[in-house]
Amino acid sequence: MDALGSILGGTFSGCAFLATLFLLTRETRLRRAEQHAAMVRQEDENARQARLIVSAIAKESYPLKDGFKVLEMDGVVTNYSDMPIFNLVVQMEDIGGGQEGFRMVKPGESVRTQLHVHRPADSGSMDMSLPRKVGLSLHFLDANGRHWRRKGSGQPEHVLSDALSEAVPMERYRPDAAR
Repeated sequence: MDALGSILGGTFSGCAFLATLFLLTRETRLRRAEQHAAMVRQEDENARQARLIVSAIAKESYPLKDGFKVLEMDGVVTNYSDMPIFNLVVQMEDIGGGQEGFRMVKPGESVRTQLHVHRPADSGSMDMSLPRKVGLSLHFLDANGRHWRRKGSGQPEHVLSDALSEAVPMERYRPDAAR
């Protein structure tokens, strides 16, 4: 009888240990999933303003005098958010060099940009539809002090280091800004 009691006690103790281990593992997974969901919600909230900064290409031309190595482009950047953005830098990263900057874009304001994108001399023939496929690249500082990069209509990316929007950009004189 004593041996049977020891066997049953050991069996139930082992079952209790396995049940405890199963519940501990399950609880750990649930907490990790909750933490991940909270982190995703926080990242989504952080990107809320950045998603409301929208750009569009209004006009583009390739001057013959420059041998199709310079792209002249007019674009529009609109701040649909209820807070301003700062240190906006507009580029065409995947096409070539050239950028324009704006110190601040107020809520609901649209700014017009005129880019002269210089393509590298060793670049091959230009796909004329590429600028509209790629879209404008925006680098800016949101109202909460976070740096963002947005290419075309893609999702904004939070930039943690070496952001173009860290420095106040040089901007061209705009008569409408003097009012």
